[in-house]
Amino acid sequence: MSVINRALKQTCVHWSTNGLDKFGQPLFSDPVERACRWVDKTVEIIDKAGVKSRSQTQILFEDCPVKVGDFLRLGKLDSVTDVACPLKNTGTWEVLQIDRVPSYDGSYKVLKAYL
Repeated sequence: MSVINRALKQTCVHWSTNGLDKFGQPLFSDPVERACRWVDKTVEIIDKAGVKSRSQTQILFEDCPVKVGDFLRLGKLDSVTDVACPLKNTGTWEVLQIDRVPSYDGSYKVLKAYL
């Protein structure tokens, strides 16, 4: 078990975006639960448009397929009110930036998502 895995004591729900429908609205995959470390801390980031903005939350994962534009919500899947659309659930946030950092020995990567 990696060091980061021992720190991932919380759970979040992850909706991956899979392109846009014919009306320009995002399409979402089925939500999945992920082990994470959810930290409420404001930091300044550069978003995907190259604009300086503020992130309210950082989430740590052992490397997984979370990407910019996906949506995350703290909690378990059974607490979600609308499984099909993350935007209809309170406390759901869009991923604004991702950092991936390899461990010292290169055996795993730590992913940090900024919301």
